[in-house]
Amino acid sequence: MLALLVVSLLPYVFFLLTLPATADQDAAMHALYAIFPDNPARIFSVWSRPAFAVPYLLPAQFGYFAMRVTTVILCAMTAWLVYRLAVRLQLRWAWLAIPLVLLQPVLLPVGIDTMTEPTFQLILAAGLLALGHERRVLAAIVLSFLPLARPEGPFVLAVIAVAWLPSAFRDARNWIPLASLTTGMLVWESSVILLTHDPHYLQSTFPWPAGGALHIVNSPIHYIKRWPHILGMGTLLLWLIGLWSWRQRPFVRLSMAITAFVFVVHSFLYATGSLGSTGFDRYFASLTPLTAIIALAGVGTLITHAPRAALRIVVALLVLNAVQGMIAVDSNPYNHMPAATLEMARLAAPRIQAGTHVLSADHFGYVFLGVNDRNRLPTGDRAGSAAAIDTLPTGTIVLWDNVTGEWWYHLSASDFIARRYHVLAARHFTLQSPRGVYYRRAAKSPLRWLYYCFGNWPIADVDQTLLVRE
Repeated sequence: MLALLVVSLLPYVFFLLTLPATADQDAAMHALYAIFPDNPARIFSVWSRPAFAVPYLLPAQFGYFAMRVTTVILCAMTAWLVYRLAVRLQLRWAWLAIPLVLLQPVLLPVGIDTMTEPTFQLILAAGLLALGHERRVLAAIVLSFLPLARPEGPFVLAVIAVAWLPSAFRDARNWIPLASLTTGMLVWESSVILLTHDPHYLQSTFPWPAGGALHIVNSPIHYIKRWPHILGMGTLLLWLIGLWSWRQRPFVRLSMAITAFVFVVHSFLYATGSLGSTGFDRYFASLTPLTAIIALAGVGTLITHAPRAALRIVVALLVLNAVQGMIAVDSNPYNHMPAATLEMARLAAPRIQAGTHVLSADHFGYVFLGVNDRNRLPTGDRAGSAAAIDTLPTGTIVLWDNVTGEWWYHLSASDFIARRYHVLAARHFTLQSPRGVYYRRAAKSPLRWLYYCFGNWPIADVDQTLLVRE
């Protein structure tokens, strides 16, 4: 099993060594909060998610790479727990649970960075394993901490509570596990009251407008179209086969119910633009233990109907998944943006001393320079951002680009130059993978529809500028 775990982790090791970070700015902000936990909001607020923040405080003291390695370890632990659950459920070829978790394309980009989904899936896998051992109270306590890791937590708990209600009405003792599902929230609320003396702290740190929307109407079938990208085409086939076993396996029914409910919720939020939903695939990385269990049930069905060919088919599907996931990560040009930011950070580093103010459009700039983001500008507010850069002191170092800079803050390098910021270095380049030539050929080939299933359009133009305020 250890050898299988190591082989399944090879794509993670490859990208750890070849990508200094991924494209997701949330990863940079989570890393900064753990490296500089200078106020309670960076650990206990709704966006910080304490089930993520607290375990990363120690690795953060050893640097950003140590935090990324920690994430990979959490993913490996999840895969191992799902394997132990599969053994407990007597699923055939339970060892396949390890690659079925780790080789889902949706997990790979978040599994090599400082994102919250891996923590969520680890808690979910641990709770499911306890449930598989029929220790319902322990399972409830573990699962109750899901809301402290991701906003999908309450929805998962809601499905579990509904599933447990009939047994509670039959036997009063079964109300204890139901009540135990509130443990995590009670611990969270008690902790913030002790630290902040504010009983409304969680409500005040809620990062999305509770009743608001982005005023964007998106496709309600967005995630249906994205499902082959999320699970991977290999896992998808096994997952679809596994759906047929729901009558025989209660765990498959529960996994299906949770997945379906979270799927519907995210589809609704994205279609209506509610709660800041942007339709990211990575939201479903949280559910890899569930999708892996369903897919493993599909493997059992495949063994029953095609015993001689089953192993060859499954291995081919898992290889397909690994290739799809690696191409999807590598061909996304924005996953190569942090390498460009790192280069500019190295140019700026000799000018950074104690007390030097730093402003970076890309939050990975702060991470690579090892400085706090105290000069962060108001997102999406050009007037506020422009006013803020007028107040920065002489000597402020600025790392700016036309990707995050113009998208998040609606400011370009010319806005800084007009305010007496001096250009130290500037470059214009095409952002792409080192293997971009092969992706361009695939994108232009007659089979470009197949390329879409594997990767992204592999090109982006970037203007990057290093400035100092005179």
